[in-house]
Amino acid sequence: MIDYDAIVIGGGINGIAAASMLSSKGKSVVIIEQQSELGGMAAHKREGPTAAHLLWNLNPKVIKDLGLGSISFDDLTSVDTICVCESGNHIRVKNSGAFYLDGRVVDTDGSFRKLTNRLSRYGVLLKKLAENAPFGTDDKLNSTQDILRLLRFGLSLKLLGKSQMRKFLQDILMNVSDFLLDDLPDGPLAGLLSADATRGQFSGPRNPGTVFNLVYRYGHGCELTRPTKGMENFFELLVNAIKKLNVDVKTHVRAEKIVIEEDAVKGVELADGTTVFSNTVLCSSGLNSMKKMVGISYLDIEDSRSIKNLRTMGTTAKVNLKLSKLPIFENIKGPINDCRFIVAPSVDYVDNAFNSCKYGHFSQTPVSESVFTFRQSEFWLSSIIQFVPSKLEGGWNEAAREHLKQVLVHSLSAFIPSLNELIVDFEVITPNDFAEDLGVEGGNWHHSEMSLDQIFNLRPTPRFSAYRAGPKGLYLCGSSSHPGGDIMGLSGRNAAIRVLRNTK
Repeated sequence: MIDYDAIVIGGGINGIAAASMLSSKGKSVVIIEQQSELGGMAAHKREGPTAAHLLWNLNPKVIKDLGLGSISFDDLTSVDTICVCESGNHIRVKNSGAFYLDGRVVDTDGSFRKLTNRLSRYGVLLKKLAENAPFGTDDKLNSTQDILRLLRFGLSLKLLGKSQMRKFLQDILMNVSDFLLDDLPDGPLAGLLSADATRGQFSGPRNPGTVFNLVYRYGHGCELTRPTKGMENFFELLVNAIKKLNVDVKTHVRAEKIVIEEDAVKGVELADGTTVFSNTVLCSSGLNSMKKMVGISYLDIEDSRSIKNLRTMGTTAKVNLKLSKLPIFENIKGPINDCRFIVAPSVDYVDNAFNSCKYGHFSQTPVSESVFTFRQSEFWLSSIIQFVPSKLEGGWNEAAREHLKQVLVHSLSAFIPSLNELIVDFEVITPNDFAEDLGVEGGNWHHSEMSLDQIFNLRPTPRFSAYRAGPKGLYLCGSSSHPGGDIMGLSGRNAAIRVLRNTK
């Protein structure tokens, strides 16, 4: 008995994207989500705002698949960046322009603009790879579409010209520190780019390959927006869209086991003992979660070893500060919730913060991204802090959480002197909390490290890089698969396309 053509385990953005693509092609689909709401890690919340407070690189193809072609500038608001400086000379970055808050130009020689334009050109090349499924170890170039895709990418490289192509291949493997400091002085602009290159990573700016992470963000336009009506409203929009596509949604239901017979998927057994039957299952959780649901006996020994060796350590914490009122900023024009505030005054500052994390501590001078959010009559300062170890020396007790909050507040005091007086409540969500609440290995926002040996045809492992995972009918569709994290939905979309090709 078959209940559905496909079962999607996990209702994050990638699970939603996979379900919408399959449903739009006439497949009957159900999403099984253990939380009370869809949205996955991005929508995770306790008392304060959601874990994701901004939209990075939501892919237009995913929006189209969801039937949300009507999303416009009225629904999404562009977000500027304020680089916080201890000197008081704070910098506002908009697109490729950089200005002091009094209007003076920072980038007088145009080096920052030239550098970001170069990143955008590189990013266009990576986007071509990200929007298509990579080839697995057993794949063959057996379709005209596959051959044309490779030819288009090769032509794009060739059109760069010989010197620029060589430069691209050289730059993409570099550490972001050397890459940035070749063209920029070590200050707030270099610090901003190094923070964006390492967010969510167990990597500092001097680690090889961190330029790739920066280009990865620029590959999708580096478009930084916030939903005009808030992140929670945005996730409600996604839920309504998939319901219109006749996707069944089961929330507050945990997938306990993936049922396999004769090395082929037959369905999913739920925590309440019931079974949902299908010959196709897409899993948007991490690889270790999938391994537990499948059982080690159904995986090749080499696959099991690769999963065990996958690097999944999370290094990102969320601190939400509830405020009695909004602080007043004299030099910021426009609504303050249209800005993100970055504390990363230099590359050295970012690297020192990472060094603390390597030894089981968080930095006393943390790297952070903060935005002001409004919810009903409440005011919140929502902050993402980088380089916070999941295995903190001494453990994550209440004193450690309070201390992390205090070092964040102190780092922001150069820009918001009255912040400590405005706080009426706070919450700290550590990588361990994300792992416990969501079942994501290590609390890693990308489900596994985005590094040169865990990308493209190596993501998450060489044998699982084409979304197929072990038994017939089992697929990966989460951030642990190509092309990785951010709220873009491409991992889910690509996996669904692979399913459609294999089930013709």
